[in-house]
Amino acid sequence: MKMIFIGLASVWFLSFVPFSPPAHQDLIKAMTQFDQGYIPIWYYVHSGDMIRAKKAVFYLEFQWQRFQTAWNSQTIASPESGLALQRVSVRLSEAYLAIDHNDPANAKRSLERAQKELRQLRETHGLSYFLDPWYSLEGDLSDVLATLNDRQLKLMEWEEVEEMALGCSNSWNAINNSPTDCSLLGWDEAEHSALVKTKKTITQKMASLQKALHSGGQDEAAKAAQAAYEAFLSGLKLFGNFSVTSPGYAARDTNASPAKIRAL
Repeated sequence: MKMIFIGLASVWFLSFVPFSPPAHQDLIKAMTQFDQGYIPIWYYVHSGDMIRAKKAVFYLEFQWQRFQTAWNSQTIASPESGLALQRVSVRLSEAYLAIDHNDPANAKRSLERAQKELRQLRETHGLSYFLDPWYSLEGDLSDVLATLNDRQLKLMEWEEVEEMALGCSNSWNAINNSPTDCSLLGWDEAEHSALVKTKKTITQKMASLQKALHSGGQDEAAKAAQAAYEAFLSGLKLFGNFSVTSPGYAARDTNASPAKIRAL
């Protein structure tokens, strides 16, 4: 979508996502708002912070309902997409229940399955979405990190790990070179600058990982992979709305368990 801004020098940091046709802008916005709720709760269960995860459930479910409304109003209804949305709802319900039971491992698994369903749904409908490469790379980096932390890693498998890490670097380069639609995200100049700064750090950590792998030392490579993964998570977190765990939104009904959210 092309937009012309005249006489607004302050918007130098805005760039526009070329793959989003005007007809899908509201849908892309709904996807973005859903992920602004998804990222915090995913990060909290990833970190084992179940108290904040429970507070974040309200906002995620609210954005999920909005997403479904936007999807149904802007796409041609089909049995396949309807079933996909139902599967996402089931996965989210499983995640809420796991969070209610203080089970971060199962909560994380269900959240990621829900996100995978959404990515497949977008792919089926030919919808490009800027956060999909981020989610994909998170999984790939996690695999590299897990492999390097495996004490049973054999020398013959080292070349395969190098290929995995190189794929991560290539994926990151593509993300790093992609434009950021600050208007879609509702970002100001400071927020955009924070992303630019974090991207530079991620690029440096990715380069350090490649260097460590070439040195052939597993411990050094594992530390470099951990640093790259943590830097990447810092970048991904910027797209989430972490204010939802503060008093206000979550405090609307502090007695309701996450598993009962949809009954409210």
